Amino acid sequence: MSIREHKRNINQCILIRFDIIIVCIIFVRDNVKIAMISIIVPLYNAEKYVHACVESILGQTYKDFELLLVDDGSKDSTGTICDKYANDDHRVRVFHKKNDGPASAKNYGLERAEGQYVIFVNADDFWFSPDTLSTLHGLAEKHHADIVKGEYVYVANKVISRHRMLRDGFAGELSFFLALIRKEKMNGLLFDESFSFDEDPELFARLFCRNLRCVHTPMEFYAHRVHPDTIRAAHKPASLQC
Repeated sequence: MSIREHKRNINQCILIRFDIIIVCIIFVRDNVKIAMISIIVPLYNAEKYVHACVESILGQTYKDFELLLVDDGSKDSTGTICDKYANDDHRVRVFHKKNDGPASAKNYGLERAEGQYVIFVNADDFWFSPDTLSTLHGLAEKHHADIVKGEYVYVANKVISRHRMLRDGFAGELSFFLALIRKEKMNGLLFDESFSFDEDPELFARLFCRNLRCVHTPMEFYAHRVHPDTIRAAHKPASLQC
């Protein structure tokens, strides 16, 4: 075999292998399913509560989601518990970062979320309804909504204006932990990391400057724990100075 023929055979082999690589990339791209909903849980020293929180999410009847657990520099066994969940369930993604506060942890998860919708859950809280995601997602699709919010006040399912929802937010009735949000509507928006607590209303104020279709439901799905370790409990209104 001449040197020219040998080089030609090598080039052919390279082209064949390149074609195989391209086919594999296309196959992976077309068969890797992106989750519809991204659930973001910021955690810090939550070993006493993380099991109840995560189990309430993994037990949902709606299965098309990814769960992002953002360990914000916990000093207890929170990170280890999260890693075990990730090993046991492919939908769980765990991130470990240095402690920078809840706003930073939420942003960290938001920037890595891949779903069409996002929703947040406090690590020490949980969903007591296994139909939480199916209900919220069903309403979002039915009404082509950008935000669907669970409400403590008993009202009928209805479409409301963004001005009404923003008004409720300033009245203390709005939290990202209660709302399923279309992720594309949050493009370019992040929580203000200078806030040590109550960062949600400030971001909602910026979010509602955008054209949004909003729905709320009387379904009570979110169980919020109040205990001495919570940020809100540590910052009672009477103790704040403005």
